[in-house]
Amino acid sequence: MGDLALLGLGLAAAAAVGVFLWRKQRYYGRMFAEAHFREVHGKFLAALRKAEERRGLDEAPSPDNGTAFLSSAGLAVAVTVSEKDGRQTAHVSLSQPGTVTTSTVAGRFGFFLLTALKANRLELFPFFTDSRVHHLILTGNPGAWQVAPSEEAYRDYRADYAPIPFALQSVSHG
Repeated sequence: MGDLALLGLGLAAAAAVGVFLWRKQRYYGRMFAEAHFREVHGKFLAALRKAEERRGLDEAPSPDNGTAFLSSAGLAVAVTVSEKDGRQTAHVSLSQPGTVTTSTVAGRFGFFLLTALKANRLELFPFFTDSRVHHLILTGNPGAWQVAPSEEAYRDYRADYAPIPFALQSVSHG
C-alpha cells in the first residue's frame, strides 16, 4: 500500500472518529442540559402523582396511564408506588431505549430525582439488571410524596452530586 493510500485511510479513520465524537457530544449535551433536567422533573412529578393514584392496581407503568414517560432527549422513566405494613415504596426505573443505559446517565438523573425527593425520609436500594435498566427503590413513610421545585432540585443536584452505587442484580425469568 502506498503512502498516499495510508494517508487517505488515516484521514478517513480520523474523520469517522471525529463524527462519532461530535454525535456523542450533541447527544450528551442535550441529555445533560439544564432544560432537560427541568423537563424530567416536571414529567417525573406527574408520573409520581399518577402512580400514587394508581397504587394497588395490578398494572405496569405506561405512558398510557401516566406513570411512565420518554423525555425529549431519550431518557425513559417509569414509576410505581406501593404500600405494605404502613411503609410506602416508590420504584423508579431509568433507561435509554435503543441503547445501553450508561451509569453516568442513570447516576446523574437518579441523583437529581433523589435530590427532588430529599424532604422525604427514605431508604434507597439502587440496582441495575442484565438489561442495563437502572432502578431506584425508595422506601419510607412519606405520606404524600414531597417533591422540591425543579429550580431547588437542580441547584442542589449541581452543588451536591455524588455517584449512586448501582449494583448488578440478576433477575430470573422463571
